[in-house]
Amino acid sequence: THPTVMRSRRELNDKLHELRHEVVIADPLQLANFRNLDDGARAAPVMLRLGGRLYAQNARSKVFFSMNLDNRAIAEVQPSPPLTGTLASAAAIGRTSAILLDGDGRATRLDSADQIRPVPLTLPGGSAVALASYRERLYLLSAVSGTIFRADPAVGGFGAPRNWITDPSVDLRAAADLALDGDVYVLHGDGSIVKLRQGRAAAFNLQPIDPPLSGPTKIKTAEGSTFLYVLDPPTKRIVVIGKDGALVRQYRSAAFDELRDFVADEVAKTIYVLNGARIFGVPMEHLEQ
Repeated sequence: THPTVMRSRRELNDKLHELRHEVVIADPLQLANFRNLDDGARAAPVMLRLGGRLYAQNARSKVFFSMNLDNRAIAEVQPSPPLTGTLASAAAIGRTSAILLDGDGRATRLDSADQIRPVPLTLPGGSAVALASYRERLYLLSAVSGTIFRADPAVGGFGAPRNWITDPSVDLRAAADLALDGDVYVLHGDGSIVKLRQGRAAAFNLQPIDPPLSGPTKIKTAEGSTFLYVLDPPTKRIVVIGKDGALVRQYRSAAFDELRDFVADEVAKTIYVLNGARIFGVPMEHLEQ
């Protein structure tokens, strides 16, 4: 190919990346590979931060892996008592504990000493597909019921979950995940995002994303953050959206071939990406602007 043609192609690709607000990561920084501890490791679709460690579950053996964020040391953690289910969702409650939800709808609490105890949570409409927390309240997304249940703190755990949705026009049966910052953002499998405030639909105008989200599985945010983070495994990317609905950045890599989950740490300006049994670190370039 003629050098001039090659240069023109590069320039066109660069322009396309710019128009898409896209960062292509050829060789993402690998922080951990849990297959160094278990060569048959297969991660469940959940990663959470608890204190100074990241946790993921080995779906094959049901034990946890952890990575120390200070020195990147990895370890295999056998919760006590051991888990029998595969994690489907998790939500940190403060800095010292997290609520875990398995694929059968069982809830447990994990603390920073790696102790686990059951949490009695029974949803009126069946099991939840995802949960999130805000100021120690749990919000549980039930796709079967097409709604969100809220469970408030109580002695010994949480009170009975109650339907939080008060707007009859809200239907969440196609929802995949939810995130909270005071308002609730619900991600649907078709790539649409619904914003809810005090149980009712609120205005949120998601601007076009090129290419469109084709099978998003996770949405994350935090109180005080101005961004939503969306995981789209089929297109091997993490999409950053402003809370005004505008596309901010897309982080894409051919190495993102088995995206499971991520943790967005705006203090460290890093997205920790769980891919297969590996954790990658992706710098948050959108925070440098």
